Amino acid sequence: MRLSVFGMGYVGCVTAASLVRAGHEVTGVDVSETKVTMINRAMSPIIEPGLDDLIGGAGEETASVLARLREDQAVIDLTRGTVRAPGSVTAPDRATASELLTKGVEA
Repeated sequence: MRLSVFGMGYVGCVTAASLVRAGHEVTGVDVSETKVTMINRAMSPIIEPGLDDLIGGAGEETASVLARLREDQAVIDLTRGTVRAPGSVTAPDRATASELLTKGVEA
């Protein structure tokens, strides 16, 4: 199954890596270029035991992480993810995430 996971934090990164391990084709999307670069280099952007190995074992043909959704990628199902602690998400962060999701839904 082809799936997209928005947000490569504690929940999204582990979920995406586990879905790849289960045999799904997964595209992870995150606004943080640092997280995108780390994951694409098979390095975990979060501290989670065993995640480096899980990410490193994901095949390039079944996993990719992007800073922005590709133009030709459809959003089939949309689920709101977790957010940071109260007061730590700035308005620009929310606006960027909302814009990404809106573009995906409109496409």
